Amino acid sequence: MAIASLLINGILLAGCERPKLQTIPIKINDKNCGNAVISIAAKDNKEGIEEGSIVFDFQPAEAAEGCCKKYGWIQHVKRADEWRFDNSAWHEGTASGAGIGAESKPDNATQPTEKDRPTSSHWKENPWYGAPTDSKIDKAEFAKNPQPQQKIGDNPGKHPKDEFKTQLICVDNGNVLLTWEWKAESPEKGKKIPPPK
Repeated sequence: MAIASLLINGILLAGCERPKLQTIPIKINDKNCGNAVISIAAKDNKEGIEEGSIVFDFQPAEAAEGCCKKYGWIQHVKRADEWRFDNSAWHEGTASGAGIGAESKPDNATQPTEKDRPTSSHWKENPWYGAPTDSKIDKAEFAKNPQPQQKIGDNPGKHPKDEFKTQLICVDNGNVLLTWEWKAESPEKGKKIPPPK
């Protein structure tokens, strides 16, 4: 099992198209595997991500041996003292509200990943973040069966008391490489927390 070590270097940069909150180098067994850039989406950004959304963007290093083949973000949301994956895989949404994801355990060092996906049935325990950043993808369908994404954006304005733990995962084995803890009422005040054991 790879051991992830993280260093923080980065501060809020004013006057940028997308202000950087943090740039976090991702290392696995002392190999530089890339950077996780966490920021707040500016108005009229080129990706079309809603202004004010918190954006998690993993930028992999080129030809990095000893790193993961694929990366993805999962997000745990805590509402009413219960942690769940932030998607609609467990129970799809209705006209009156959004769906919900399966119960989750953000403090586990290994999370479900593609090796756990069933081949012939719906994966209700799907952990991947349930909103695509690609505007051409049907959002409701993606939320029911999300796929790993290297870049996500979230603007959880409807539930200001929600708490989140957003994690960068090695898709190959489910290892947690980074956990970012934040609250809906103040996403810009999020912080990296120690990796789960």
